[in-house]
Amino acid sequence: MRGDDNGRSDLFVRDLRGGAIRRVDAKAPGPEGVVTVGGVSAHGTKLLLDTYPVLTTEDAEHIRDLRTDTDVLVSPGKDGRPADAVDARMDSRARTVVFAGSDQEDFVPDDTNGVKDVFVWRNGGSRKPW
Repeated sequence: MRGDDNGRSDLFVRDLRGGAIRRVDAKAPGPEGVVTVGGVSAHGTKLLLDTYPVLTTEDAEHIRDLRTDTDVLVSPGKDGRPADAVDARMDSRARTVVFAGSDQEDFVPDDTNGVKDVFVWRNGGSRKPW
C-alpha cells in the first residue's frame, strides 16, 4: 500500500455495505508501528487497538471510533499518560475493556510483586483493579 514503509503487516477495515477498504493502523502524519485488534464492537463502528508506538510510546490500549476517526485511551497509567497494557478485550458495545497491566508500577503505585495485574476500564474513563 502506498505510504507503507514499516515492513510489517497492516490492519484494514472493510465496509461491508459500501465495499470501501481503509487502513486503520496508522494515522497521518504519525509514525507507523505495531497494531493489533483486541475486539470489534457489534455494530462494527469501534475497534480495540493495542498500539505500539503508533499513538504513544507505550504498548497502550485505545478504542478507535471508525465513524469519527478518534481514539480514546483506555489504559491510562497512574499519572494519566498511556501505560504498558496487554491482552485487552472489550465487550460488544465497546463500553468495557479488560486488560492486564505490565509488571511495572505503571498503574499501581508501589506495585513491586513483579506480577501483572488485571484492570477494568468502563466508558467514562474509570479504571479499577479487578
